[in-house]
Amino acid sequence: MAQKKEYAASQKVLEAEAALQEQKNKKPEQYQSAYEAQLKQVMDRILNREDFRYNLDGDALYRQYRNQAVQNGRLAMADTMGKAAALTGGYGSSYAQSAGQQAYNRQLDALADRIPELYNLAMNQYQLKNQLLEQKYNLLSGAEQQEYGRYRDALAAWQQEADQLWQRYTDERAADYDTYRDEVADWKWQQEFDESRRRYDQQWEAEHPAVQNVPPVYTAPQTSGKKTTKTSNTSSTVASFTDKLRDLFSKLSALKKR
Repeated sequence: MAQKKEYAASQKVLEAEAALQEQKNKKPEQYQSAYEAQLKQVMDRILNREDFRYNLDGDALYRQYRNQAVQNGRLAMADTMGKAAALTGGYGSSYAQSAGQQAYNRQLDALADRIPELYNLAMNQYQLKNQLLEQKYNLLSGAEQQEYGRYRDALAAWQQEADQLWQRYTDERAADYDTYRDEVADWKWQQEFDESRRRYDQQWEAEHPAVQNVPPVYTAPQTSGKKTTKTSNTSSTVASFTDKLRDLFSKLSALKKR
C-alpha cells in the first residue's frame, strides 16, 4: 500500500507564522529609567541631611551685623565721650568714659536683640532647602512615572498585537491540519476500497476459472421449420455481473468523496 505524504504547512500558515515571529522581534526592550540616578541622589540628600543647628559665628549675616554694631558702638562711644569732655572744659573724666562705654554697649545690646530674628531666618532657609529638595524629587518622580507609563502602554500594545497574530496562526494551522486529516481519511478509504475490490476480483477468478474462457454456444438452426432456440451465453452473463459490481463500487467511491 502506498504511503501518504506527511503534513506540510500551507502558505497561509507559513505567512501567519512569519508575521508572529516578526512581532516577537519588535518586543520593547526591558525598561531602563532615565531618572533613576537623579532620584537616588536627591533622596540621599534628603535622608542624610544634618539636623538644623544654628551657629552665630557661622552666620555671615550675623557677622555683618556684629561688625556694623561694633563700628556704630565705637562711633557712639567717641561721640559721647567728646560731648562729655566738652562739658568738663576739655578734660577727660570718669563720667565721660562711663557715658561712652554705655553708648557702645547699647549698640551691642541691639545686636543681641536681633539674634532670635537671625535664628528664625536661618531656620526658614533650612526648611526652604528641604522643601526645594522634596519638590525636585517629586518633579523627577512625576517624570519617571510618565516615562514608565509610556513604556507600559507600548508594551501593552505590542502584547495585544502579538496575541492577535498568535490566534491567527493557531487558527490557520488548525484549519490547515484538519484539511490534511480529511485528505488522509479519504485516501485511506480509497486505499481500502481498492484493496477490497482487488481481493474480490482475485477471489472471483479463483472460484470460477472455467467460466472465464467459455465460448458462446448457440444451437444449430432446424430445417424442419421449428422455432430456433438460443442457448444462453454463460460467459457474457458472468462478465455483465462483474461489470455491475465494479460500477457499484465506483458509485460508492463517488458518494464517499462527497
